[in-house]
This record gives sequence, C-alpha cells and structure tokens, in this order.
Amino acid sequence: MFWGIQVQSGGPHAILIPDNYSLSVKNVCLDVQGLEDKEAVISVYVLVEGKNEHLLTVLDKNHPSHVLGLDFIPTDKISFLVKGPDDVAVHLIGYLEEEDVEETSYDDGSGGKTPREESSPSPEPFQGIRRWRPLKK
Repeated sequence: MFWGIQVQSGGPHAILIPDNYSLSVKNVCLDVQGLEDKEAVISVYVLVEGKNEHLLTVLDKNHPSHVLGLDFIPTDKISFLVKGPDDVAVHLIGYLEEEDVEETSYDDGSGGKTPREESSPSPEPFQGIRRWRPLKK
C-alpha cells in the first residue's frame, strides 16, 4: 500500500507504523516550487528512539531527490527531521506492507514432529534500521 508524507523543516516528525505492517521508505524528494532560496542546502535525517540523528541525504535545487532503501517495523520508534530554510518541505515516499502471520505449531497427538518443527529454524526477526550498501556501478 502506498505511503507518503510531507515533512517541513523544523522539529522532528514522528511516524507511527501500524501493527502487522512494515514500512519501506524508498525515495525522498525536495519540493523545489516552494523553495525561495535557490542555493539552499537541505539535510534530511532519521531519528531512531528519539536519540541519534542519522543523516539520510543532502538535497538542493540541482539534486532534488534521492533513492533510499530503509525498512522499519512497528516497534521502531522513528522520526524524520529536515534542516534547512523555514520554507522547505520534503516528501518521503514508500509503501506499507502487511506482514505474514506465521503458522502456529500444533501437537497432533502422534508424538511426531509437525511440519514447522521439521523445517530449518527461522532467522531472528530484524530490529531497527536495515543496513544498506550502494549498488556497484
């Protein structure tokens, strides 16, 4: 499902991710039509747990967009912050994806293993920002 938000310069803008969904943020774009200072430099940050500012990108009139690859889950407490002139707005674009509900194991009384128990163990669920690397050219 499409997701998008406009963030004005100033204080952090908290994001609430619905339960059973993950959020993928794929692109950030500068609204250049409302930009009065044509030489302004705009910094876009993500805050995790409200503590550390992590710089995502720096935008300007000549470089108004940047491709991202950030995935978040409902337990992530995230906010986005835009630093630049007062009249600046950026748009963060991505999508919400419903998480699959795992099948539950059951005991059929035969003493044998259920199909879930016979399969290989699942990896630990991811917590926090996923690391990404730039594509090789």
